Amino acid sequence: NATTTTASPVPVNTTAPTNGTTNDTTATAPPVPVNDTTTTAALASTNGTTARPTPTPTPTPPPHKPNIVYFLVDDLGMAQVGFNNPSLAVPEASKIIDQLAHQGVILDRFYSHHVCGPSRASLFSGRHAIDVSMNNGPVNTPNSGIPLGLTLFPEKLQAAGYKTHLLGKWHCGSMTRAHLPINRGFTSSYGLLGGSATFRGSTRTLTGCQSKKIDYVDLWRNDRPDKQDRKDYATLRYQREALRIIQTHQPSNPLFLMVSFQNVHAPFDRAPTQASIYAQHPWLNKNDAIFFGKLKMVDNLIGKVVAALKQASLWENTLIVFSSDNGGVDFRPWANLPLSGFKGTMLEGGVRAAAFVSGPVIPAHAVGTRTSTLVHISDWYATFSTLADMPPDDDRAVGLGLPPTSSFDAWSGIINDGDAATNATTRKAVLLRTQHFGKNVVVGQRYKLVTGIMSVRNRNIKGDPGVMDGKGRPALSCNPCIFDLHKDPGELTNIAARLDDPNFEGHDEVALLKATVESWSQNEHLQAASKKKNSKMHCKAARAAAAYGGVWGPWETEACPKTTYHSCRSYCESHLQRSFPRLVTEQGCIFCSCLR
Repeated sequence: NATTTTASPVPVNTTAPTNGTTNDTTATAPPVPVNDTTTTAALASTNGTTARPTPTPTPTPPPHKPNIVYFLVDDLGMAQVGFNNPSLAVPEASKIIDQLAHQGVILDRFYSHHVCGPSRASLFSGRHAIDVSMNNGPVNTPNSGIPLGLTLFPEKLQAAGYKTHLLGKWHCGSMTRAHLPINRGFTSSYGLLGGSATFRGSTRTLTGCQSKKIDYVDLWRNDRPDKQDRKDYATLRYQREALRIIQTHQPSNPLFLMVSFQNVHAPFDRAPTQASIYAQHPWLNKNDAIFFGKLKMVDNLIGKVVAALKQASLWENTLIVFSSDNGGVDFRPWANLPLSGFKGTMLEGGVRAAAFVSGPVIPAHAVGTRTSTLVHISDWYATFSTLADMPPDDDRAVGLGLPPTSSFDAWSGIINDGDAATNATTRKAVLLRTQHFGKNVVVGQRYKLVTGIMSVRNRNIKGDPGVMDGKGRPALSCNPCIFDLHKDPGELTNIAARLDDPNFEGHDEVALLKATVESWSQNEHLQAASKKKNSKMHCKAARAAAAYGGVWGPWETEACPKTTYHSCRSYCESHLQRSFPRLVTEQGCIFCSCLR
């Protein structure tokens, strides 16, 4: 479709957007659960909804080594919180979250990646996922996780004197003990190593020897498996740990606390708050009652953490960061409206995440505002490092021949809404393509460029006729696709034909997006961990889990700091004088270990 179409934000309870690349038919979505006592309202515009005051002539200096508390919610959609959707069906489910959001700065253009694992790899490493050798495999996946040669931001904070604590989901590698969070910059950790587990019992069923399914626990405390105290709902366990950490923290050291929720990810275990939610809103279907019950658990924990910080006299120098790790899932059609797509897609609904910063360290002129500044989840690496008076680069990784960080310090851009006079390093593009996705997807400050086959994985959007992705799902054929996200946040219309118009105002930015892809393509990058089934490794992981008493955990004794073929071979032969396994190919490591 070569016609330029202006699309206003879609009301959250009426219709879902369709993609007009080859068809412009609008399909009706199921009604969004909305509070029947309020009128429905569209999600906040991608350009922000609150006018900014003119930035002060002298920029407000960033806080010095603030306490940082990061709440990372799993699979939360843009329209599933009240600060983006004033007509949320159960407003009390995100009451405290919304209060904090409105007391800080809401990020309208915050990007993650399309699924959990790549987003966390980007977050901790300060790089786009495609540079981190990260897939979304379970805890027993060979060679998964962040390469050991990369310095993670918790290591930076530790070096700056912070006490760093992780509660909840890790999903950044556990093949060796060196991959455990306690060995990657965290003073303490408690939670699951993989991508998901039951909320009660913390169990995960995975493939073991001879392709047999094994139901083992996924729960570690620091450097050891932990099978104790698993009867309570996981969020309540994380809550107790968070309060204990705050109450025993010595104020002489700054605090970094990350609560990486399992909520609102599957499985659909009944949350303790679900009964009260359903009692007050009996018209909810079971699926939505489960969701709002899980969201309320998140809200309750956040409220208790804030109260504990105040009680411990830590609050006044605290920065709160809140975000999802990707878009909402597709069995709640309203999860990301007015954006198209869901978790698992490269459409905006899959990669643009609900986010805000808050707390007493937010300057007064920025409180209660929204920003359209482009921020990627990897940018917390440079932002946190700079706030901690640490350099935001990674010399150790560069010395090993690994990719440098691609993180931007987002602080000034967030509190000054990207004002060029106060923030010369505002991010211009986000590379969203990840290694096992096989396409180019890059987002700029206004435009989005896609080349290749892009899955829509969306029951409300039809792909191009006859076009399927690698799994036989509807897809778009982009050669290229260009979307104007300011006018068309739902990605309704491909405006690629306008590239032939010399008066097209987007020429410069589209050229920058193409250059971003080209620059990446010309450099050597880490290879993704193999997603092929590896019975030998699965069996080894299962035997190790049995030795831990039925708990999934590390199963290799060592791993190379890099995962490309040449890097692994060179490391084994030149550094350890050991041979390298033949089953590693030029296409990437099946596993990366050095033979004695």
